[in-house]
Amino acid sequence: MASSEAPAAAGGAGAGGGAGLPSPSPAPVALLTLRIKVLGREVSIAIPDLEKDLALAQPQSTQTSVSVASVIAAALDTAHSESESADTTTTTTTTTSGRASSKVVPLVRNCKLILKGRVLEHNLKINEIAGIKHNARLMLVVGASDAAPSAGAAALSSAKLTKKPKTAPTTTKQTPIQVAEDAQARRESAWKATGIASLQGERLQELPEALVKQADNIRVLDASNNALATFPSPDNFKRLARLVLAGNQTLATLPTSLGEFDKLEYLDVRSCKLNQLPQHMPPLLRTLLAAHNEIQSTPSASLPHLQKLDISHNKLTAFPSAMIVPPCAIEVIDLSHNQLAALPEGDELDYKQLDRLNTLVLDYNRLPKLPRAVLADPPALTTISAKHNPFDVTEMRQFDGFEQYDARRRKRDDKNLDMGGSTGAVLGDHFGDQGADPRLMRKW
Repeated sequence: MASSEAPAAAGGAGAGGGAGLPSPSPAPVALLTLRIKVLGREVSIAIPDLEKDLALAQPQSTQTSVSVASVIAAALDTAHSESESADTTTTTTTTTSGRASSKVVPLVRNCKLILKGRVLEHNLKINEIAGIKHNARLMLVVGASDAAPSAGAAALSSAKLTKKPKTAPTTTKQTPIQVAEDAQARRESAWKATGIASLQGERLQELPEALVKQADNIRVLDASNNALATFPSPDNFKRLARLVLAGNQTLATLPTSLGEFDKLEYLDVRSCKLNQLPQHMPPLLRTLLAAHNEIQSTPSASLPHLQKLDISHNKLTAFPSAMIVPPCAIEVIDLSHNQLAALPEGDELDYKQLDRLNTLVLDYNRLPKLPRAVLADPPALTTISAKHNPFDVTEMRQFDGFEQYDARRRKRDDKNLDMGGSTGAVLGDHFGDQGADPRLMRKW
């Protein structure tokens, strides 16, 4: 039997298939080839081989039901195999089963297959994807991998692990005392840095010890609206140039050595309880504001640098002539709301040398008249306000020297005086209007 069957077998093989013998199966035909760029190289995946190995379809089926996930697995396996081979060709055609080999490759679920900018879902079937054709080019983005990292990646990972994690700053709730201490420390630091100390409205009965310790550095001090009864001597504030003590209604006196504040230029003591000012005042004083006190007398020393003097709302009975000795820099004098009964005559005060005086406010006093020298002599005096005194506007027109004053005022305004217009700005809203005839006021 063995010998009789041998020729038949041999003949069939040599003839390529005799009658009555089955024909050999044809080789698989690649229905669709995908070119996928992955891990720096391009690999080709032949879909029929993938179908046959996965038994997902018949080898000669013209339709394929291979999933995107299977294509990703095949591409990763092929690319990984090539990276370990000696072959340096970057483009190769391979048929693969798509099953993950024993080699360690990135996880399929962490990879993305991209076609023309569109990420393909893993569960999609290749034949269901629009735009898929023979030799279509795709890109495979590789995600996290279980493979051993490179030396650089390992070093980076180690550095991240050893890096000290950022921790939120620990905040300890402070007690009210600690909060106050911190605020005071910041304040003292600001005093030292700027030389400016602001202590308004803190109900202080005396200056803080911390401020006195820094006194040599302080240039500006505002301690208004407190309850100060005294003020330290000039020895402690040698650089002080500006001092504000307004609103300390318990402050009845100023230091007798106030004149030793040799750098003080600005002094504000409004709304205190002062009944007098020290006889010796700071020699460089330019502004003195002492309104709303109970001052009855003024210093006997002159202040040649004084530019603005406001002693309104006090109890003065005499003009402060000793403070204003020509030549001097005085520009504004406000003595309203006092008890003045007379002003110095020309032989008592040389008004001509008060060449900067431009404003004189005498409202609410007891003046029966204005001396000729007051009206005629000060070369820059263009504003006199003397309302609510024992004379009215018609009488003022008759005062000797009024014409000279009116000429200066008109020159300044460059127009006739209108009682309903510029008069309010020049003489005040009720200038000299006690008993005055409105018709005469309008003519003037």
